[in-house]
Amino acid sequence: MLGLQATLQTNLETSYLQALQRELTIWFTQAMERASGVYKRRVRSHTLLIGLILAIVLNADTLNMANRLAEEPLLQERLLQTFEQSSLIYPPENLTPSGNQLDVFALLAEVSMLPVGWSAENLIGQFGQALEPRTDVLKVLRVLLGWSLTAIATSMGSSFWFDLLNQVVNVRNTGKKPPGIQGDKSV
Repeated sequence: MLGLQATLQTNLETSYLQALQRELTIWFTQAMERASGVYKRRVRSHTLLIGLILAIVLNADTLNMANRLAEEPLLQERLLQTFEQSSLIYPPENLTPSGNQLDVFALLAEVSMLPVGWSAENLIGQFGQALEPRTDVLKVLRVLLGWSLTAIATSMGSSFWFDLLNQVVNVRNTGKKPPGIQGDKSV
């Protein structure tokens, strides 16, 4: 009888410990999922705020850049050439730090043709002539919208934009070769 009681007691303790472990695992998983959600929301709001600050400081108005690129085909062609060159220099497979990737300033110098910054030329292109408070409310609202769009675009992250850039370059170069075409040794 004592042996049976000891066996039952051991089985109860084992099942209790297993149930406790299962409950702790469930609790921990749920707590980590909640913490992850809170972290993602905070990071998203912080990156959006940082993007907005950068857009204002750099006067990076997405709508102004889009208009200038639409109106000036030469600027558009130079920018596409720069993107194509950068996709060759920085392929997605080689994302470890190297000498090529540390040469950011050279790439920025090539992209400096974009209408970004507080230069007089850019401000005239952005606002027209001198601003008049009564009549130019729409221009100011347009610039605020452009800064907001830049902030949203910035908050999407570099991997999103790098993948998008590679897709644009591939479409422009008639895409990647489908598998099974001549020269493909994997078939």
